[in-house]
Amino acid sequence: EGWVPDVDATIVTRILDAGGTILGKTNCEDMSFSGSSHTCVLGPIRNPNKPTHSAGGSTGGSGAAIAAGDCEVATGGDQGGSIRIPACWNGIVGHKPTFGLVPYTGGMMIEMTMDHVGPMANNVENCARLLNAMAGPDPLDPRQRGVIPKNYVKDYLPAIGKGCKGLKIGVLEEGFNFPDGWGDTGLPASEKIVDKKVREAIARLKRKGARVSKVSNPMHEDAFHIWNTIIVEGASAFMLKCNNVGTNWSGFYNTQLLDNVAKSGKARINDLSVTAKLVLLAGEYMQTDYYGRYYAKAQNIRGQIAKSYNDLLQKYDVLVMPTTPMRATKLPATDAPIEERMGVALSMIHNTAAFDLTGHPAVSVPCGMSNNLPIGLQIVGKHFDDLTVLQVADAVEKCGNWKNM
Repeated sequence: EGWVPDVDATIVTRILDAGGTILGKTNCEDMSFSGSSHTCVLGPIRNPNKPTHSAGGSTGGSGAAIAAGDCEVATGGDQGGSIRIPACWNGIVGHKPTFGLVPYTGGMMIEMTMDHVGPMANNVENCARLLNAMAGPDPLDPRQRGVIPKNYVKDYLPAIGKGCKGLKIGVLEEGFNFPDGWGDTGLPASEKIVDKKVREAIARLKRKGARVSKVSNPMHEDAFHIWNTIIVEGASAFMLKCNNVGTNWSGFYNTQLLDNVAKSGKARINDLSVTAKLVLLAGEYMQTDYYGRYYAKAQNIRGQIAKSYNDLLQKYDVLVMPTTPMRATKLPATDAPIEERMGVALSMIHNTAAFDLTGHPAVSVPCGMSNNLPIGLQIVGKHFDDLTVLQVADAVEKCGNWKNM
């Protein structure tokens, strides 16, 4: 509270250099540990489509600001879906780029192997335009070293207006129809209306000439558990013990950020949200009692999860599924039980978290509306093929006004 950074993030500098105007900062969830929008320290972020409901998280403020018409584009961070969830629930476009395409320098770190920043916008074209400004190598960000290719795409606007004729689209069946408590997670079931609207949007792409097939990846369910193991333990170590800056990497260390996080943590640790406390305590428990063993095992398995999607993406241009299995949830009361606040904070990340784990590009584009609540379609592509992902998103957008679908 009260801290003004002394440097701009690399993406901010690039946006300013490209002619962008910074209107202000938007709110996000406390320590970013919520996919809903009720843990923000300044109060809940309300969904402009239905103010009794969540704007999604953790980049809820950016999603709500765009949906309300306050701005055309905004930036977001994504470690488990925090760009795509608010994009889905507010009815805007949100793109999590391929891991390493956009530099994270100056962003508040959570888990270095899953940190992403990316564009959010009122349409796909503006999302592509913002990605143009943000993307590219930065020697100060170690996430990009050995990852971003020399021939990475520098202009994403050619994705606009290309259509989807001839593209091979795989409909990932494991991304639909989650049962209650799927995979022993205790998480809620998919809403039938979400699955229905997403499949209708896919059918429209087929009518536009896309070659659509159902595909299966049984490891999609495993991806969530591997992600969960890494993010809980990794974030606890990086954020709680290392003050969101960490050690043992070569790049820019924001010492002012470190000082302020450290002092605030000592003075006001009890002010953290329930979800942030749970993650930090669970991560500390795993470190103390198991010495990082399960984090290490999960990181070792991670490549197998990525390969399972890569195998499908050798045959298909993109994979599609619902962004979230449900529409925006109702904001809990401030005095709601802990179980309720926890339940709505982490119940929607089934399909989004998998691609923070694997680093594939993934975009959420609105494809329908039900009871004044938007529904999003998630499109996933090959590493560094963000262009095709945005091309398909633009094709979805051009199928008609999603608010009437």
